[in-house]
Amino acid sequence: MKMRPALLYAICAGAMVCLLLVLRVALALGRKLGRFYVEEVRPHANYPLLITRRAGTTNITILDSTLLILYIVANVSFLLFRAHDYNLVATRSALLFVANLVLLSAGGSTNLVIDKVLKLEKATCDLAHRWIGRTAAIEGAIHGLIYLTKSPRSPRRGDLPELALLIETRKGFSRSVRQAAGRRILLDGPYGHSKHLGQYDKVVFFASGIGVTAVILHIRSLLESHNRKEGMVRRVSLVWLVESSVQISWVKDLLDALLDDDARKILTIVIYVPFEISDSELSQRRPRLFEARTNLAIPWTLDKEWSAEMGRMAVFVSGHPRYERLVRRAVAHAGHSITLFAGSFLPDETSTSHQSSMRIVSNQELLTKSV
Repeated sequence: MKMRPALLYAICAGAMVCLLLVLRVALALGRKLGRFYVEEVRPHANYPLLITRRAGTTNITILDSTLLILYIVANVSFLLFRAHDYNLVATRSALLFVANLVLLSAGGSTNLVIDKVLKLEKATCDLAHRWIGRTAAIEGAIHGLIYLTKSPRSPRRGDLPELALLIETRKGFSRSVRQAAGRRILLDGPYGHSKHLGQYDKVVFFASGIGVTAVILHIRSLLESHNRKEGMVRRVSLVWLVESSVQISWVKDLLDALLDDDARKILTIVIYVPFEISDSELSQRRPRLFEARTNLAIPWTLDKEWSAEMGRMAVFVSGHPRYERLVRRAVAHAGHSITLFAGSFLPDETSTSHQSSMRIVSNQELLTKSV
C-alpha cells in the first residue's frame, strides 16, 4: 500500500500526542505505574538536558527533543514525501503554514486540553510555541520562494505552442482583437464548468457558423478518452450548418485533425453547406465526412441518431439564437430521453446567420412534408 504524505504527518503527530497521553495515563492508573514513571522514566527523560538554556530560551530535555523530532519529521514528511515537482511542494508548504498558524493560536498553557489533560509545563509550552512559529515561518518562506523563482517570464516566440484564435469580427471588442493581430495580448480564462459528456453512449453536436469552434475541443476530448478506453461514448456526430465558404476554410484543418485522431472510427461529420457554394470551395472528401446541400431537418436527425446506437444520448448545441432555439425545441419534442447541453459561447444573430437559418426545417414543416 502506498503511504500518503498526510498519513505520515498523522502518524508522527499522533505518536507525539500519544506519548504525552501515555505518560499522563500512567500517572493516573495507579501507584505501580506512577512509581515506575517517577522512578525509572522521568529521571532519564525529563531531568537530563540536551541543550542548556540561553538568554530568552528554555532548557531542552530528552523528552522535549523527542517531541520536537516527531514534530519536525511530521512536517518534513508531509512537505517532501512523493513530491514530484515544485508546485506540489509549494502547495503543501502553504497548507502546513496555515495548519501551524492554527496551532500557534491554540492558546498554549491557557488551552484547557494542554493545561488539564496533557498537563504540560509552561516552559514546554513556550518551547513548542517557538518551534511551531519557526516552522511556520520557514514553510511560508518556502512557499513564497518557489513562486518567486517560478514567476512568469517573457517567453521567446519559439518556446510557445501555436495558438489559433477564430473570431467573428463584429463591432466593439472583436474588432479591437482583430486590429491587435501581430501584437502581444493577454489571455485570461477559461471560465465556466466542464460538460461531462463522457458518461453518455452517444453525443450529437449541433453547431451553426462560428459556433463550431466551441465543440471541436469537446469532440477531441471524447475521442481521446475513447482511444484510451476510458470513456463510455461509442458514437460522436457533428452536424454543422455552414453560413459561408469562408467558415469552411476556418476549421478545415481542425476537422481533418479530428478525423485523423479518430482511431476507432466513432466520429461522423455532416456539413450542411449553402446551395451557392461550389464543389471547388469544399474541403477534400474523406470517409465519415459528408456534405449535404439539402435543408437541415433537426427532428429527423435526432431520430436517426437515436436509432443508430443503443444507450444514453446527449445533445450539445452551439450556434446563433434561432438555431439554438430550434435544436432545443426538437430535443424537447423528440419523444426520447435526451440530455441537452448548451455551449457557453453564445454568438449573436447576424444577417448571414439569419439567412442560413431559413435552411432549417422546423417540426411543423417536417410534418407537413411527410404528409
